[in-house]
Amino acid sequence: MPKTFFCLTLIENLLYTGATVEQLFTRMAVACHFSISAGLLILFVREEAMMDEQKEQPASHVASQAQQCVACPEEDEIGLLDFWRVLVRQRKMICAITGLSVLGAVVYILLATPVYEVQAVVKPPESKYVEALNISGISQATSADIFTLFAGNLKSGSLRQQFVDENPQFSSLRSNEPKVKEGTKKEAGSVFLSLQGHEPKLMADWVNGFILYTERKTLDDFYDGIAIKITGQKNAILDSLQIGRDVAGQRRLDRIALLEDQIAIARASKIFERQLTGYSVVESQKSGMVLDFLQGPMYMRGVKELTAEKEALERREDDEPFIVGFRDKQENLAHLDAGLKQLQATRTIVRAVAVDQQATEAQQPVKPKRSLVLAIGVILGGVFGVIASFLLDFFQQRGKKTELHEECASK
Repeated sequence: MPKTFFCLTLIENLLYTGATVEQLFTRMAVACHFSISAGLLILFVREEAMMDEQKEQPASHVASQAQQCVACPEEDEIGLLDFWRVLVRQRKMICAITGLSVLGAVVYILLATPVYEVQAVVKPPESKYVEALNISGISQATSADIFTLFAGNLKSGSLRQQFVDENPQFSSLRSNEPKVKEGTKKEAGSVFLSLQGHEPKLMADWVNGFILYTERKTLDDFYDGIAIKITGQKNAILDSLQIGRDVAGQRRLDRIALLEDQIAIARASKIFERQLTGYSVVESQKSGMVLDFLQGPMYMRGVKELTAEKEALERREDDEPFIVGFRDKQENLAHLDAGLKQLQATRTIVRAVAVDQQATEAQQPVKPKRSLVLAIGVILGGVFGVIASFLLDFFQQRGKKTELHEECASK
């Protein structure tokens, strides 16, 4: 029975350590090779022991032993015939151990908790479900871009825990680790999401629900990222507009102070009318106002003209029309607001993933594999049976040789 439990433990380790079929058969081949090597080694050790015993016996007994053992053939070499004879002599033990191993494999199949696997296949969405995200100056995205974000979130452990926290019915699957695998060349672009466990119906619901949850999370993150970007651009424009207003207002006050100073000079000089006729009209880039720059002192424009300009500046309530580029910035701001509204309206249209195959309840378990377990049971039983048979035969033959030597010594 200890050999049976050992075989059971070995079978379980082979099947539940993620070994492939090729690896399993490789291990079994190594075990068979080990069994044959062990048998040959035991035969070799047995022959060496017999030779040592013969050397240790006194010379007086050699002649009598030779006469008694003359009919026995010499076995100086170990061949396949010796190997076969041992197997034939111990066939009952080999069959018994193999039978116990197979029985243990059957018991394991009946008692082991079946493990099921559910799988879903997803792929990038069609372009028509992503075109709504392409808004000039606002956002540019392709179906591959959105699907890449989705696939990244699908591998997120924190997102899985968050999904289970929000859906308590899946709490029993918290420790189950899903597998995310990309498709091969024939299935390029597809992603496979699989989950193994003991509750196939619950696992199928988990996989399908997690795909929808991840898609919603992906789109929320995408929209939030664009909204943050637009908000940053809007704030920059609003700050620029406010700075323009403040600077224009301060420049207007500076101009009024300059005019008051020049009016005082003109009044003191008794210059009430313009004294110079040659001037050029130039647009001031700094203040955004059209001013007359005389080819001479400013007070030469006269008290009347300077006073009129001063009063006009004092009556001005809004400096925005006189700020260069102010309306262009307001246009950009309105464009961002319209783009953000248009983007929010696409939430019900955009898709981050296309479900090619939904997860369904598995009908057949993936572990343990009955045929594989039985095959391993037969092979391991045979391996351990052969090893045990060689060990038993070694001790039996050693005992017979000892008895023969004792008889020879007594005579």
